[in-house]
Amino acid sequence: MQSSRQTSPQTSPQSSQWQLEVQRAGDDARLELAHPSGLCRQWTGDLACQLCQRLGLDTGRYPCPKPSAWRLFLLAHDLESDAGAGSAQASAPASAPAAAPATRPAPPDPDWDGQLRAHGLRPTPARRAVAARLLNRRRHVTAAALQAELAEAGMKYTPATVARTLREFTEWDLLQAIDVGGGQVFYDTVTTPHAHVYNVDTGELTDVSPEQAWVTGVPELPAGMRLDEVQLVFRVREMGIGPIS
Repeated sequence: MQSSRQTSPQTSPQSSQWQLEVQRAGDDARLELAHPSGLCRQWTGDLACQLCQRLGLDTGRYPCPKPSAWRLFLLAHDLESDAGAGSAQASAPASAPAAAPATRPAPPDPDWDGQLRAHGLRPTPARRAVAARLLNRRRHVTAAALQAELAEAGMKYTPATVARTLREFTEWDLLQAIDVGGGQVFYDTVTTPHAHVYNVDTGELTDVSPEQAWVTGVPELPAGMRLDEVQLVFRVREMGIGPIS
């Protein structure tokens, strides 16, 4: 597709790691969102045109902060889902009644590739393996524990690969990282705000519902600063166990 390209004069390419490139030619459009880590997603045809219209995108290349990239992925996912549902309804025969199954069908395997793409992540063997063990369930896990679990299942991934994959999942809100101190980080599959209790003696991390404990106010922040995240972790130990002062 032939089209002109231009760089937005309002923002500097150094202001974000993500780059959004928009090409438009008449009624056609092509979008590409790329990251130096190798994450990349492209949209073409009618879907790209709808994204351009919804978000007011013009031809050019722009730095794209994470919130804007996330909004683009979610909107594209919604548009793709709507298009898929409409296509399925149009192709279904109008006079064919649904036959009652003789036995209860087994639940389908989760579409890990679809979930990863919906969150801006290209499916890879390591990402699929981590998704299968963490997503769609409530878990707290460390990188070391997950690597050992994968190794036991015959999947030999290096500590660096497992740690990188967990960071990517956290970056795209599939997980949240919980720092319990002492260099120990857990990854939580529940990404909505809630507090935790960390047992120093057993190494166990458990959830606390927002109704039981949460921060009800924030301090006045210095000028030019914004609140990025709040984590509330109660560190506990057994009575009578601990350093003697």
